Amino acid sequence: MLVLIAGAGLALGGPLVLLAVPLALLPRRSSRLPVVAAGAMVGAGLVTLIGAGAEVGDRTGTFSPAAQALAVAAVLAVAVALLPDRPVSGAGAGSTPSSRARFGRRPR
Repeated sequence: MLVLIAGAGLALGGPLVLLAVPLALLPRRSSRLPVVAAGAMVGAGLVTLIGAGAEVGDRTGTFSPAAQALAVAAVLAVAVALLPDRPVSGAGAGSTPSSRARFGRRPR
């Protein structure tokens, strides 16, 4: 799944796809990444608002590198937030194959 997100990020933002790595390693990412995505979208909106009268070729406003980078960061944050959480090792019964067998569950 992370490979698909990396491919989509590479298609959208080029080298900015590397932002997905620290986002994926963020602890409690299911609660923090929506805040990161919202902040990045607000930042992109502010950059767009500040340069609202800019022409397309000016590289300011909507088409500025800052606005594009913030938009890609927001999209990646949402995509990484949709990844399933990593299992925590030793988190109780059923976390190892031997404990699954002990509690009557078969390993898959």
